[in-house]
Amino acid sequence: MVKTNNKIVLLLLSGFFIVFEAWAQKGSIEGVVYDRSHNETLVGANVIIEGTTTGTITDFDGRFTLSNLNPGTYNVLVSFISYQPVILNNIKVEPNKSTVVKVELEEITTAIEGVTVTAARKTNTEVAMLSTIKASLTVASGISAQQITRSQDRDASEVIRRVPGVSIIDDRFVVVRGLNQRYNNAWINNASTPSSESDQKAFSFDVIPSAMIDNMVIYKSPSPELPADFTGGFIKISTKNMPDENFLSIGYATGFNTSTSYGNFKQITKSKTDWLGFDDGTRNLPADFPSTLKGLTNSQLASLGQKLNTSWAPQSVQAVPDQKFNLSFGRKWQKGNKRLGNITSLSYSNTFETEEVNHSEYQVQLVPGQEPPFNHNYTDSIFTRKVKIGLLHNWSFFTGKGSKIEFRNLFNLIGKSNAIIRNGLNGHEGFTIRSYQDNFQNRTTYSSQLGGEHRWGDNQKNKLDWVTGYALSYRNEPDLKQLRTTLQDEPLIPHYNEYYAAVGITPSVSDAGRVYMKLVEHIASLGVNYERKLKIGNWEPTLKSGTYGEFKARYFDARILGFAKNSSYTESVWLPIDQIFSVENINTSPDGFLLRESTSKSDSYNVSSILGSAYIALNTNITKKLSFYGGLRAEWMNQILNSYDRYGRPVKVEDDGIDIFPSANITYNFNEKNLIRLAAGISINRPEYREIAPFYFYNFTDEAEFVGNTNLKNCLIHNYDLRWELYPNTGETFSVGLFYKKFNGPIELVFKPAGARPLFTYNNAEGAYSFGVEVDLRKSLQAIPMLKDFYMVLNASYIHSKVIFPEGSIFRNRPMQGQSPYVVNAGIFYQNDKNNLSVSVQYNVIGDRILAVGIPFQNQDQDIPDYYEKHQHLVDITVSKEFGKKVEIKAGVKNLLNQKYNTYQPFIGSNNNDLIMNNKLYEQGITFSLGANLRF
Repeated sequence: MVKTNNKIVLLLLSGFFIVFEAWAQKGSIEGVVYDRSHNETLVGANVIIEGTTTGTITDFDGRFTLSNLNPGTYNVLVSFISYQPVILNNIKVEPNKSTVVKVELEEITTAIEGVTVTAARKTNTEVAMLSTIKASLTVASGISAQQITRSQDRDASEVIRRVPGVSIIDDRFVVVRGLNQRYNNAWINNASTPSSESDQKAFSFDVIPSAMIDNMVIYKSPSPELPADFTGGFIKISTKNMPDENFLSIGYATGFNTSTSYGNFKQITKSKTDWLGFDDGTRNLPADFPSTLKGLTNSQLASLGQKLNTSWAPQSVQAVPDQKFNLSFGRKWQKGNKRLGNITSLSYSNTFETEEVNHSEYQVQLVPGQEPPFNHNYTDSIFTRKVKIGLLHNWSFFTGKGSKIEFRNLFNLIGKSNAIIRNGLNGHEGFTIRSYQDNFQNRTTYSSQLGGEHRWGDNQKNKLDWVTGYALSYRNEPDLKQLRTTLQDEPLIPHYNEYYAAVGITPSVSDAGRVYMKLVEHIASLGVNYERKLKIGNWEPTLKSGTYGEFKARYFDARILGFAKNSSYTESVWLPIDQIFSVENINTSPDGFLLRESTSKSDSYNVSSILGSAYIALNTNITKKLSFYGGLRAEWMNQILNSYDRYGRPVKVEDDGIDIFPSANITYNFNEKNLIRLAAGISINRPEYREIAPFYFYNFTDEAEFVGNTNLKNCLIHNYDLRWELYPNTGETFSVGLFYKKFNGPIELVFKPAGARPLFTYNNAEGAYSFGVEVDLRKSLQAIPMLKDFYMVLNASYIHSKVIFPEGSIFRNRPMQGQSPYVVNAGIFYQNDKNNLSVSVQYNVIGDRILAVGIPFQNQDQDIPDYYEKHQHLVDITVSKEFGKKVEIKAGVKNLLNQKYNTYQPFIGSNNNDLIMNNKLYEQGITFSLGANLRF
């Protein structure tokens, strides 16, 4: 049971007390916008109080609400594209009451001089996003589809970099407020997302193409209706749904990367369907392959080894420039007030990447100031082909009577093949080696939700929304092959300057290993939310309550095979790499090889979890300018993991308990353009399945092993936010925010002393804290005549964090693992509607952060330093030109500065300076792209 923080509880109770002592004095304007000729409601019409930036858009039933208005008289402007605008004059707003109006717009059928028609604001525009953020009951940030189209961002992981305080790890894992992916939660539309990662607590954002996104909102403060398992941010991705009009869109783009070797690209194993993102069976075990090789005769082992795919040598293939296709269409049917709409989008991309990575690992630094000896010093040539197929298929039905039903489906398939050729020094053993890895992985994600929203009663004071969802994550890595060869560098011994296969009499994953891994995760969910506008005398609060249930099951299985010698060293190991494991060399003779199995019970695990939650919340005004939103959330979690330790003993890890999470959000509106928010709440961070599973995994790319920790505990976090927001003009904003977070038992990836290779596991630190400041600016430059078509965006965050250790501990002072000390996103945008030309220059940088925590060794002068990722300055340029209404040409340059990706360890240098030793160093290249899009 979570012990709640007294300050938060006091704040929450005080808010409720003040609410009941001081009833609201503000009023509101509500209404419905109709088409006068057809008596049908209009979706997405602009409704704005004249002379201010306060406004909204009509929902799918044509309804709107302008709330939190001071008593007085207002003029309301209502506009919609192709309709004549209407001004409602002298609308009287009284305290604690809602003024109801009916608006009828007349369609413009002829040219009317002097009439200005304002385009509709919808959920996918920047203005609509700013309105959403301003009206939010919590601290939030977001990005719209309109801004996404002005960049080269290919998927959600790249899009979300543009949001204040957000950055990316490994091209797909989101970091919010400098906190790494484990502290963030993500939903697609209104349901939980699956994880396709076997060793990460995160949703892989690269599975959602950017063209499928309507908007993204990141909630940064706890709220009763949001899951408690987030601390940095709760990310809600809304995919496209009801089309504005019937359309068909076809797009094609191509590009090339300066670091990719298109003429000398390497692959080891290929199948006929790799271009579709999945293997055709070439890499799979034969259908009649036994479930275990243990206990079989040598003759049977030799026969089975001969049946496997024996391709080990890299082959040159002709890589082509990036290819990207997309096809989207939308249809809308309408009869009276009823509407039915469908949006379907299909996308495909095929890319090739080449990287030359300098990869080093170090032993203990014996003498401060001197470079530590190498554990290994390699150069990795990495050849990667990635194929993505995405399908979005959404339906919407609006009854015209306060109800809508939505059916949303998202399918994504990613196929990734890697060939790695490694050369260099294995310092631990003192050999020069040449190793090979052949890896193919297929990740499939499917998410489906059926949901609805219903309103009824006077002024629709009752609202009920519900969603039922199913999600599937499937990850398959068939035949992960790894082979190590060693250089014979003694001139007087035969085979001088030749490489021999380092194959022993027992199988080894790294020497001649073959690993087959599968992960399957199912998620079923059901959520219901009810909202009721009450009237108690002069007090008109809104009461919200709801429940959410989720069942999750994950199954992970790894099978580890390998070739081993039948006897002592033989001449066959000096053969070329493409002949070593040929069929004729896999036999029972003394100089032959046999396929053996080293799979243990700990190489698989299964997990099931049930999450049940319920909340109650209150939203109301306290005074004319002060409003309160807060409540309580209860979550029951039952999680059971079953596996085995490395000695074959059963392991069962169970977490069962009910936790209570209070939260409170207070907003003070100085006027229509200024407001300040104060928020507090408790959240939780639970261990991920892989982090508690006792499964040892050798990662060839990192030349390291990873293992879970069955003793991990939940981490409790107290969150506090203070933010001032300014909305000077339509489409402009400026905000400054402060936040503070206190962690009880944060979970971190840490180094664990072991043998020849680094070993990493997960531990709870005693405690930690982080505090920071965020700045968000969006400003038009139209006041400067020469820059009237320009506007700028700036998001910057500075964060300080510190881990707390027990008194007398030898551990060094340091930030939290995964914490970025600063994040900066900036952009200059040029938009000339007359010439249909737009240009954007966008910049991003994140500060150095700890990827994995080191450990003191013997004393603080002889330790393993923390592993850091160095900052990179990223600059992207995009130019887009429209020709008429049907053709758009877009060109771009990505990663213009081409700074090297760099991870490092700060050892002890002379004069108390750090001695920086690089772990990984490589160029990612500059990407040039050119594409066209046709819309019919």
